[in-house]
Amino acid sequence: SSAVFEFEAHVERLAKSAALMLESEREEKGRLENLGRFEDFLSSDSLRPKVAESMGAGMSRFKECNGGDVEMKITLLLTWEPSD
Repeated sequence: SSAVFEFEAHVERLAKSAALMLESEREEKGRLENLGRFEDFLSSDSLRPKVAESMGAGMSRFKECNGGDVEMKITLLLTWEPSD
């Protein structure tokens, strides 16, 4: 089993960054809808299991390809389909 240093902080930062990007997009396009429909998805509680699953799969595959107990530096990107 592997631990990710400051995992909770990473999840919270990912959720906050996504919310800020969506809000910025909304303002740029002059849309009237708010982020309410994304609120549940963009919460740390909602993202945490998805992030853990994704990181776990990537870390497992890395270990399979590169062997045992090595330090990993992880980059995780969150994407979504355009609303247009």
